[in-house]
Amino acid sequence: MHRSAERLLKEKEELKKIAQSQSHRKLKYLALFFISVGIALLVIMIIWFENLSREAYLVMRGCAGLFTIFFAITVTIYLYKINATYHKQKYKTTKDKRI
Repeated sequence: MHRSAERLLKEKEELKKIAQSQSHRKLKYLALFFISVGIALLVIMIIWFENLSREAYLVMRGCAGLFTIFFAITVTIYLYKINATYHKQKYKTTKDKRI
């Protein structure tokens, strides 16, 4: 049950083509925005650890966690939409194939 290298490359190219559509790119960039803001907050907390109050530190830590959760949800939706579109195209039925 091994797939040939040619078939794997063909599937990869089809998935890449689907991922380049406008709606999928918007989701990808939204996910990148969420993770970059979360990382920026973490870096700010590391650099100015002694200068931040305890409340500010906890709020920033909570916001970084929320952005990470938003990132995970956005990536999940992004991957689901790509794979769902791929499988719809792959197993598209026509009137000729129906019984």
